[in-house]
Amino acid sequence: MLESYGEAKEDAYRLLGVQRRTADAFYLLGYIAEKEGKTTLAVELYREVLRVEPEYLPAVMRLDKIKTGQEEEQKYRTLVEEAFEYAESLCRDVFGEGGTSNKPSGAGGDKSKPAQSDTVMSMGMILSVGKQIPSKNFNDIVGLDTLKERLFEEFILGLNRPDLFERYHKTTSAALLLYGPPGCGKTLLAEALAGELDSSLIRLKLDEVFDMYMGNTEKNIHAVFEEARREASQHKKCVLLIDEFDGLGLNRVGSTHQPIYRAIESQLLVELTNSSNHPGLVILAATNRPWDVDPTLKRSGRLSDPVYIPPPDTDTRIKLLKHYTQGLPSEVEYERIAQLTEDYSAPDIVKLVDKAKTKAILREYNSGQPSALTTQDLLDALSELPKGTLTAWYNDVYSETQTNPAIPRDYPELYHDIAKRVKNHSSPNEQAKHSVKTA
Repeated sequence: MLESYGEAKEDAYRLLGVQRRTADAFYLLGYIAEKEGKTTLAVELYREVLRVEPEYLPAVMRLDKIKTGQEEEQKYRTLVEEAFEYAESLCRDVFGEGGTSNKPSGAGGDKSKPAQSDTVMSMGMILSVGKQIPSKNFNDIVGLDTLKERLFEEFILGLNRPDLFERYHKTTSAALLLYGPPGCGKTLLAEALAGELDSSLIRLKLDEVFDMYMGNTEKNIHAVFEEARREASQHKKCVLLIDEFDGLGLNRVGSTHQPIYRAIESQLLVELTNSSNHPGLVILAATNRPWDVDPTLKRSGRLSDPVYIPPPDTDTRIKLLKHYTQGLPSEVEYERIAQLTEDYSAPDIVKLVDKAKTKAILREYNSGQPSALTTQDLLDALSELPKGTLTAWYNDVYSETQTNPAIPRDYPELYHDIAKRVKNHSSPNEQAKHSVKTA
C-alpha cells in the first residue's frame, strides 16, 4: 500500500496514461478521492477495483476502514439526536407543547396556524426541517400575470375551495417544474403562492441535504419530504420548493457521476411518487437548466408540464422601475430606460436603481439644494454597470442548442425567446451564420 497521498497522485497520473481500467488505476483514484474527503466517490472506485479484481486486498482494507469510520460517525449522530430529543422534551415539560410558551400563538391565539422555524443540522444530517411563513403574495410580484392565473387555477382555487373541485370531480395539481434564467422570480413565486394559500413554505436546498457520507443525502431528502407531508396533513396546505433541482435530479445519461446520483435520484422518485396525491401538498421544483434533469423525474404524476419563467419584458421593466422608485422625488423617462435594459433581471434593475439613487444623493449633498432622481442618473449608472446578467445565460443556452436537441424540442417557449434575442442582437451576417429555426 502507498504511504503518501502525494505519491499516490503522481503514480495515478502516470498509470492512467498507460492503463486506464486496471484495478491499480481504480485503486489509486479511490485513494486520491478518499484523501480529498470524497468518501462516496472513493467507495465506488474501491468497489470498481473489486469488480475488476475480486481479491485485491488493499481495496478490501480501505473499504473496511471507511465502513468502520461511518459506523462510529453514526453512533455519534445517534447520541446527538438523542440529546436533541431530550432537550425538546425538557422544553415541552417547562413550556408546554409549543416548546417555547404556553400562551396562545399567533393572532387571536390560533394554534392551527403553522409556526416558522429554522433547519437544525448536525454533522451533515437534518435533525429538524425549517419552515418559512411568507408575508408576500401575488401583489408583490410585478408582471408574470399569466403564470399567476395558472397557479390560481391549478393550486389556489382547489385548495381554498375544495367543494368546487369535488363537485366537478377534479383533482388539484400536485407539482410543477419552474425553469428559466436566474433572477426572474422562481423562488419569489413559491413564496407568494404560500402567502396566497396562507400556508408554510418548506425549502429543499442542495447545500443542506447533500452530504459526503453514503446514504445521508437520501435520508435528508426523505426528512424534508416527510415534514412537508406532515405539515400538509396538519394544516391542510403546504408548499415545498426544491431549489436547484438539476443538482439533485441530474440526468444519468452521459453523467460522469452515475453511481453517486443513482441513489439520490431513486430517493427523489420515491418521494415524488409518494407525495403526488397527498392532500394539500404543493411541490414546485426550480431550475435554470431543466434539460439536465433526468426524464424519469419529469413524467406525468411527478413533475410534468415544465413552466417557463421569462425575464421581464418592456412593460414589466417599466413597472419595476416605477416600483423601485416609488415615493422618491424623480424625473425619469421610464420607457427610455426600459428599452435600454432588455437583458436585465429584476435584481439587475434593483442594482441599477440603487446606483442611480447614490448619484442623486451625492448631488444633493454636494450642492446643498433639493434634488431628484433623473433619467441621467440612471443612464450614468447604466454606463458604469456591466451588461445584465441575462446576456451570459442566454448566450450559454444558445450555444447548447447547437448540440442538444432536447432544448428546442422540449422547451419551445425558451427556444423562441432565444431566437428573438439572437435576431435582435446580431448583425445581418451573424444572423445568417447563427440562424435559429423558430417554426
